[in-house]
Amino acid sequence: MDAYKRVKLEDDIAAIRVDARSAMNVAAGVAVVIPAGEVVELDPEVAAFAGGMQGVMWKGITHALFMDDLLQRAKRNGTKRESAAES
Repeated sequence: MDAYKRVKLEDDIAAIRVDARSAMNVAAGVAVVIPAGEVVELDPEVAAFAGGMQGVMWKGITHALFMDDLLQRAKRNGTKRESAAES
């Protein structure tokens, strides 16, 4: 099974809810705020986007955000590697 990381947010983070009709590597969609306490998934099948944004899954929907922002807002001990079979 593919491995992915779950990251629990310590602070709110700005993201773009990616429109399924947008171009393959363009983060186009609706701006949203993912609230503190939520968990986003870094999935290798979710591509990186132009402009340095990384794709993550939140509530089953692809969102794009800046990795530096994610690293600053992630719980220090809240990131762990799990296999899809464990969830």
